[in-house]
Amino acid sequence: MMIEQLYCLVKVAKLQSFSLAAQDLYMSQQNLSGIVARLEEAFNCKIFKRSRKQITLTEQGKILLPKIEALLAQYEDCLNTFSPERTVIRLLVSSPLTVENFCRFYDEISRHDLQLSVTEDNAPQSIIAKIISKEARFGLVMLYHPLETPWDKALEVVKFFEAPLHFIVPADHPLAHQAGITFKECLRYPLILDNDHIAQENIIQYNMKRLKLKEPYTVVAEVNLLSNIIEMVRHHHGFGFAASVVGEAQLAQWDLKLIPITDVLPAQASLLYHKDTLLNADDRLLLGYLKKYFSKKD
Repeated sequence: MMIEQLYCLVKVAKLQSFSLAAQDLYMSQQNLSGIVARLEEAFNCKIFKRSRKQITLTEQGKILLPKIEALLAQYEDCLNTFSPERTVIRLLVSSPLTVENFCRFYDEISRHDLQLSVTEDNAPQSIIAKIISKEARFGLVMLYHPLETPWDKALEVVKFFEAPLHFIVPADHPLAHQAGITFKECLRYPLILDNDHIAQENIIQYNMKRLKLKEPYTVVAEVNLLSNIIEMVRHHHGFGFAASVVGEAQLAQWDLKLIPITDVLPAQASLLYHKDTLLNADDRLLLGYLKKYFSKKD
């Protein structure tokens, strides 16, 4: 039994809902239900009565909950006794999310009592691998397709918002006046790709398969950052992709235009962490800040 599992139990008791508690704890409802079931087995009693309307404490639960709350209070008091150094939370952020204003979020959260290390990592696959291996604690990623096995078995996914996908074109190009474009039409133009990760793991291969397309496409260049794609499109070296996390007003300053791609699924800005991770107070503080910050994108 781990101390963080007791926090999960207290959260369910407070909110009287597994779904609301799972949202607050940034984990799946299935994972939370499993934690509570294991605690009930360890304590050899049923803690909650489950009904369609609400979750309530059993008589045994009413006896047990105050003891657990007292234990957690003592635990927190022990942690604060000698003011130990806070553990640094390592957060990996994919480059599309750093383009607009993630730096402003980092500046804001740096003013709070939270030790946070933020690293930009270009490839979603790389971030996912580091979360699975627990090299990093959290990853903030733009996903252009649903998670696939074995990722979904190892990871918790907290979706912050969805971002429709757009084609980036120079503002003076004839395409810039179109209200929309299909994915198949995009493939007819020379493309600048994000270090081939977009082609191999994300937008192109997934959507070509989903739409049953076999269209060839020409890769002009593979670059490391979305900012490099933007710079090349500015100089008429090709076309690129962007989610709406890149603001149209910002692109207009660079003489670029976003054309909505009408037949592909939106990207998902999601936070990933390993399912074995039980969130502590600092983790929940960070995720609360992230959720509040990115809710403005809805």
